[in-house]
This record gives sequence, C-alpha cells and structure tokens, in this order.
Amino acid sequence: MLPPAAASAEPERRRNVELAALMASAAIVGASLALSFPLLSLVLAAEGHAATVIGVNAAAHGLGVLLAAPFFGRLIQRIGAVGAMRLGLVAAAVVLLLFSLHVDPWAWFALRLVFGAATTIVFIVSEAAINALVEDHRRGRVLGLYGTMFAVGYASGPLIIALVGSDGIAPFLVGTVILAAGLAPTLAMPTIDVALGGSPDAYAARRLFRLWRTAPLILGTGAVVALVETTQFSLLPVWGLELGMGESAVALLLGVWIAGNIVLQYPVGWLADRLPRRRLLAACAGLATVLSLALMSQVVATTPALLWPVLLVHGGMSGGIYVLALALMGERFKGASLAGANAAFILTYEIGAMAGPPLAGLSFSIAGAPGLPLIFALALAVLVPAALVAQRPARRSP
Repeated sequence: MLPPAAASAEPERRRNVELAALMASAAIVGASLALSFPLLSLVLAAEGHAATVIGVNAAAHGLGVLLAAPFFGRLIQRIGAVGAMRLGLVAAAVVLLLFSLHVDPWAWFALRLVFGAATTIVFIVSEAAINALVEDHRRGRVLGLYGTMFAVGYASGPLIIALVGSDGIAPFLVGTVILAAGLAPTLAMPTIDVALGGSPDAYAARRLFRLWRTAPLILGTGAVVALVETTQFSLLPVWGLELGMGESAVALLLGVWIAGNIVLQYPVGWLADRLPRRRLLAACAGLATVLSLALMSQVVATTPALLWPVLLVHGGMSGGIYVLALALMGERFKGASLAGANAAFILTYEIGAMAGPPLAGLSFSIAGAPGLPLIFALALAVLVPAALVAQRPARRSP
C-alpha cells in the first residue's frame, strides 16, 4: 500500500502524464498541418496549376471542418474521445499518403475535406481535455505550454520540406509516419472520456451557433486569431517582396513571427494565472494592434533592427490571445459543455481562417503593402473593448 503522501500525489502524476500526452498529440498534428499546406501547394504549382486553383484547393480544409463539426459529438459518444482521436490520426495518415498517388486538384479537394475534419477532431478533443483536466490556478501556464508545443510542431513542418524536398513520395511518407506516431501518446490517456463525458447534444449544430450569444468574446477571439495567423502564412512573404526585401530576408519573416509564438505563449499563460484574464486579453490585443500599426510604417518595415522585434512580439501576442481564449473557455465550461464549446471555437476559427486571406488580399491590392497590417490592426482592435466590457459569466455544467 502506498503511503498517504504518495497516494495523494499519484492522481496528479497521472493527470500530468495525460496532459503531456495530449500536448504531444496536438504538436504532432500541428507538424503534419504545417507540412501539408505548403507541400500540397508546391506540388500543384509544379504541375502548372494556377494560383486560383491552389487557393480553392486549400480552402477545402476549412470547409471540411465546417461540414463535419456538427457530427463530432455523436462520433465521440459512439467510440469515445480517445477513440475519436485515434480515428482522426489514422484517417489523416491514410489521406496524406493518398495525396501522393495522383496529382489531381479536384480529387485532392475531396481528400482535403476529409483531412481537415480528421485533424480537427484531434484538436477539439485535446484542447477540451487539457482544459478539463487542469486546475484553474495553473490553467494559463498549462495552456501556454500547450501553445508553445503546438508552435514548435508547426514550425517543424516547413523544416521537413527544406530537408526532404517536395518531389516524389518521400515528404508524404514522412508526414504519414509523423501522424502514425501520434497514436503512441493516446495510450496514456485513461481518464479523458470521463473528463469529457456527456451528451452529444453539446456538439449539435444549433448548440454550436447558440454559443455565439453566450460566449461571443471567446469565439470572436478565435476568429480574429485565425484571420491573423492564416493571413500571415499566406501573405507575409508577399508583403516582404512588395517592400523590396531579398529572398533570404523574406524567408526570415515567418520564422521570426513563429518564434514569437514559441517563446512568448508560456509567459502570457503565466500572467493569466496571476492577472484578470479578460483584462490581460485586452492588453495583448491592444499591444498587437499597436504593433500592426507600426508595421504600416515604411521606416519600421524596412529597418531590420525595428522589424524583427515587432514581428517577434506580434507573433507572441497572437499566440497569447489564443491561449487566453482557451483559458476563459475553461473557466466558463466543463464536461460535455466544454467539449462542445471547443468544437464551436474550432469551427469559428476555421471561418476566420477562410475569411482572412481574401480580405487581406483585397486590402493589399487597394492600399499596397500597408494594407496587410491594416487588416490585422482593425481585427485585433475590436477585441480590446470587447474584452474590457465582457462580464465574468457563471460557470456552465454539461
């Protein structure tokens, strides 16, 4: 028999193991996404397909999420939360391998619908489970660590392409192996289903959209972060070329922005455990707005000593805002309601991801290079008053 101290420490140790496993699975999926997006675009471009075709093809990922989200709850109830994660990982691995068999943008569109839904179920379960398992006094730090691990995984995707290249089956095989490796952490998640138990009604379409009335700040933050992140990945290199930067400098832009995500999310999470989270969200959004306005300046944009710090902190604030939205969600919901709220959050994120690049592209074409950070500033500025006026609601049960 374990001594009392050891017995009391055992549940916490098991919980920490589960949290680490959930973070590892999410980081692995992040790496696969960061590999697949540029890889598929590069292969289509090499086959001579137009940029419009490539863009429409990429949009299938988000569309797959929108179509599948209302059915996630019934799937989780039928096979369990861990079972749903495993199914998502296996389906994504198979689909990624199928991409390599034949280059056809319309066949790939259908495959990307499945790939988007498969990878997203992993995020929904992992983020909701982390929120359900962690105590509120350390929620910000744990979610900050989760965000950091995901950012590291996401940063590794382009690195894989740099090492393996985009030709042939090799990069697809690497991505498939990465996704298959994500199954290993799911063996260390024995209590996830209990933490997220409840009715699939929590995920129903009517419930997901109703959450816009009850948690507009949380869902709105997800949409804004998605708009900023996807637009950065799509247009930040183009922005650099417009300003006359060389290839090496343009290649550094995204790297510096992602580095901010990696190094600053945990500090924001640490602050979230010590300061009012809504006010901290307003502060981070405000700082990100100011930095976006600074990027509109020709002096800042063309002076590396100014540009790199601005991009670094901008990336960190964007990632930090996402962490704060998850922390606020964990405050508000629990059990099946928490999982349903996370499904709504991811769905809203995908809407922002689909809307961001076209809006920024239009702003870019009208205003030139300053049009890109202008879109960021306008979107982020909305969060400042929204966070300051938001009231702390009562916690919701399943």
